[in-house]
Amino acid sequence: MKQIIVFALGAFLAFNSCSDKPEVLPPGNTLIVYPNPLFNHATISIQNPEGNPFHLVAFDAKGRVLLERRESLGEASYSILHEEPKGTYQVVLEIDGMTFTRKIIKL
Repeated sequence: MKQIIVFALGAFLAFNSCSDKPEVLPPGNTLIVYPNPLFNHATISIQNPEGNPFHLVAFDAKGRVLLERRESLGEASYSILHEEPKGTYQVVLEIDGMTFTRKIIKL
C-alpha cells in the first residue's frame, strides 16, 4: 500500500488509497511512515515545526503497544518493527487535539 501526501491549501493531506478521506494535519506538520509495505523495519517521521506536544503510539493487531512517545520536538524519527512478525500494524499520532492514523503492513 502506498501512501500519498499532497500539499494543498497550506496543509498536508494524507491518503492511503484513492478512496480514503484525507486527514489534514496542522499546517507545517507531517506524519510519514515508510517504507509501506515493508519487509524489515519501518521509519516513522514527524515534522512539528512549532514543537507542540504530541503523543505517538504504534501497536499490533492485538493492541500490544510497540512504541509510545510523548514529546515536544520540532522533528522526530523512530524505527520500528525490526523483530515483529508479518502482519498489520497501526501508528496513531495525537497533536493539537487531533488524531491521525497510519496502517503499516509487514510482508
